[in-house]
Formats: sequence, structure tokens, C-alpha cells
Amino acid sequence: MKIKLFPLFFTILYSTLVHAASVPPTSLSTPDAVLNAGSPEALPAVNNHQNPDMVAPIEPPEQIEARTKWWREARFGMFIHWGLYSAYAGEYKGKFIPGNAEWIQYKGKIPEVEYAASAKQFNPVKFNAEEWVETAKAAGMKYLVITAKHHDGFAMYDTRLSDYNIVKDTPFKRDPIRELAEACQKEGIRFGVYYSNDLDWHEHMFSPPPHDGTNAVKFDAYYRGKSMGQVKELLSNYGPISFLWFDGQPKAATVKQGLDFRNLVRSLQPDCIINNRLRSVPGDFFIYEQRTPKAEDKQIWESCMPMQNTWGYRKNDKSWKPTSRILLTMTDSVARGGNFILNVGPTAEGIIPTNAVDQLKEIGAWMKVNGEAIYGCSQAPFDVKLYGEEQQYRTERSKFLL
Repeated sequence: MKIKLFPLFFTILYSTLVHAASVPPTSLSTPDAVLNAGSPEALPAVNNHQNPDMVAPIEPPEQIEARTKWWREARFGMFIHWGLYSAYAGEYKGKFIPGNAEWIQYKGKIPEVEYAASAKQFNPVKFNAEEWVETAKAAGMKYLVITAKHHDGFAMYDTRLSDYNIVKDTPFKRDPIRELAEACQKEGIRFGVYYSNDLDWHEHMFSPPPHDGTNAVKFDAYYRGKSMGQVKELLSNYGPISFLWFDGQPKAATVKQGLDFRNLVRSLQPDCIINNRLRSVPGDFFIYEQRTPKAEDKQIWESCMPMQNTWGYRKNDKSWKPTSRILLTMTDSVARGGNFILNVGPTAEGIIPTNAVDQLKEIGAWMKVNGEAIYGCSQAPFDVKLYGEEQQYRTERSKFLL
């Protein structure tokens, strides 16, 4: 496939102008910036049982600024959704289940015993951590984030807190998180993990009814046991973790629980960046899924987007976003002062789909020529206008949302 560069002219232009102007990254020293640090919507206590009026404090702005400096300069990363759900490839009992492929257990109402038993056949023998990292690096990506545990509760690493993991419960018997961490360190790519902190269907935390997520005592035992415990393992046993991408139930943890979790991260790896999805406490940056904010949004943020409709692998998903649209979203994100992380969904065999690899090569070729309009760039000093194909893309973007 060939990239039509002309429709990208205006987005490339304003990103390049920002770089040429050497506008410094948004400072967190102003009152408005401090107010918007991390996740402003998480400041009120969303579900604080002990003290409904309690508000989680924002961490010192200078610490947030120092922690996120490398990341705001990197601008572009790879997201990987890969787990037990990849073996279903979006299909259950001969039918394709609507929604994101990684939600198939929930959407398809697959009994927990049946879903857990499928781990016995999960054997990604073609997985090669070095190839994955080389693919990301060749695409111009500076950091990589992979699902260490998604909502199904299945750990993609060798956890001691549950036998429900890829090393103990599958024929594979290898730890892909360790292998990827080592490959990233070798190639100079920052390594991070996604972790579903609130949702865990295996532990009946906000699983299909009946579930125990709304039982405060059981949730606290899970949250302080498996959830915080597994993150402690990841931060203690896998070298530098530059990035923790939390996800889960919006109204689960109390402010006290969230603060304890955030403090755990800071005590183990103070430089690790966290997103706003501890929910009840602010993180270092805000997430926009498959969209970018208005130009006047001054907080630190990242736009995440899958290359297809779904994040995890689905064999019938042919809705590959054109490379030109991916590049438009990336340049749009940078011009608005944000980062861009692009998702791939490997197969159950451990292969990144050919279409994704081909497009990543195209992106890499573009980055070799235009990378200076991405790396180290900050928000445009003028309002970003929409032209031509970019305006059409924004109008049609809802077609790509699930």
C-alpha cells in the first residue's frame, strides 16, 4: 500500500511549525495546569464509603512534569491487547460475538469454568518478543504497553498470587511479559503494562451477575490482595516499568483504596507513569479513547486507538483503518499537545497480523522522513483547524467506535 502524503500536508505543517518554534512542553506551574493535572474528573470521590466528602490530592506538579518528560518527548507508542480471549478470535459456539474481542467472556456469557478451561489449549508457540519489539521500533514507536491482566483475570505473566496464568495454566509455560521487558530494554524501548485493577471476572469482581464487586468487604479483599499484589509483583520482578495503564470499573475503588494503590506504585518505582484509571485518584495523564480533545485542553493526555474496530484479535474484523488516517490521528494528537498509542491485537499463536505489520512499516517509513514533526513537539501555539480529508475523517470517526 502507498501512502497519499498530500492530504497530510496541513497536519504535518502545523506539527512541524510547533517543533520549529521550539515551544516548551506545557508547564504544570500555572494554577489552571495544576487544577487539570492527571485526571480532573477523578478529583471528587466517586465511591468513597468512609468519607463521601474526601477528595484525593493531586501529586506535586513538578513531580508529574519530571516523570512524564520522556513520555511527552516520545509522543508515539505501541499498545498490545493479547490474552486468553485471543484464542476465541471473537467467536463462540460458531457465532461471532458483538463488541470488543477481549470482552468475549462477558459479552458471550461464557461460563467461567468453560472459559478458564480454554487456557489448557492456549499455546502461542510463534510468539517472539524480539520480533514484536523490532516491529514497534521500526515503526518509530518509543514505548510499548501490553496487557499483563485484562478484565478476564488471566495473567499473562508468572504470578505467585494465582495459578490462573500463562505459565502455570497453559502448555506454553513461558512468561511473555518478562521476555518483552528484556527485549524492550535491549532495544531502548520504554516498557509498560496494562492492568485491570477493578474488574476481574475470574474473581467475580463485576463479572456477569451474580458478582461480588458491589460487596465492599469482598472487593477490598480482592483489591488489596490480588490487584495490588500483582502490580507489586510486576513492579518488583520485571526491571524498570515506565508505564502503568490501569483500567476497570469507573465506580469501584474508594479514594482511600486508590490512594493506597497510588502510594504503592510510588514506593516501588517512583518514576513509573500512571493514567487516570485508578479512577478515584488523579494519575499523571488523561486517556482519550479513539479521539482527541479540543485544542484548549491543557492537561497531559494520550489518545489510544486500535488499528481495527476491536482491541483484541478478531478474525472477522476486516475494518483496518487506512494508514493515512492513523497518521492524521497521530499528527492531530501531537498538534493538540498529546501522545498517541496505536494498538495491535496478536493472534493466539503469538503473531501480529500481517496487515498490521505492513501498515506499521508504512508508518515507520513516514516517521523516518517526518519524525521531527512528532518527537519532542508540544501543543501548537494556535488553534488547530481541520482541512479536507482530516475534516471528513473526524466526521466519519464514529463509524470506527464500538
